[in-house]
Amino acid sequence: MEKLLKSKAFWTAFVSVIAVVVMRYTAIPAEIWQSIAALLAVVIGIFTVDDLEKGIESTMRETVAELHRLMGK
Repeated sequence: MEKLLKSKAFWTAFVSVIAVVVMRYTAIPAEIWQSIAALLAVVIGIFTVDDLEKGIESTMRETVAELHRLMGK
């Protein structure tokens, strides 16, 4: 749960949902709020990929360090 609350993608998605609901039920034309929602979806995707890359990098670093430790014995 802590990891979720620290995620940029989660908070961007949360704010996006609120923004889309507000824009949907106000006088903003559908084309505009749908375009904004699509842009926010791209931003969420970028944040998600970035988090995924960091996780893979961290795992690989730990694996290489463990291999070096095991090979050194």
